[in-house]
Amino acid sequence: MKSHILLNLVICLFFSSTANAEQYRLPNKDESLIGQMSLITAQDEDTFLKIARRFDIGFQELVIANPNVDPWLPGEGTQIVIPTRFILPSSKRHGLVLNLAEM
Repeated sequence: MKSHILLNLVICLFFSSTANAEQYRLPNKDESLIGQMSLITAQDEDTFLKIARRFDIGFQELVIANPNVDPWLPGEGTQIVIPTRFILPSSKRHGLVLNLAEM
């Protein structure tokens, strides 16, 4: 009986965590780019996982944006592109639009 209560508590805590989402101002109707690209300098202890968590972006996004950088040991002083500029899908800009192509 106690194990069921503990399991339910763990499940409730897992699903009650809040999700964060980046918010952008919608551009004019004739524009399709939002956000901006950023460039950082890697520290000695940085990996793409740490950088992805710090900037709330995906590991794969960093790998694609930095094809010539080792994701596990980028090296201190290495310039890392933070991909935070996106092309909006060509659809109506009303409500919530999920861009699945961008993952």
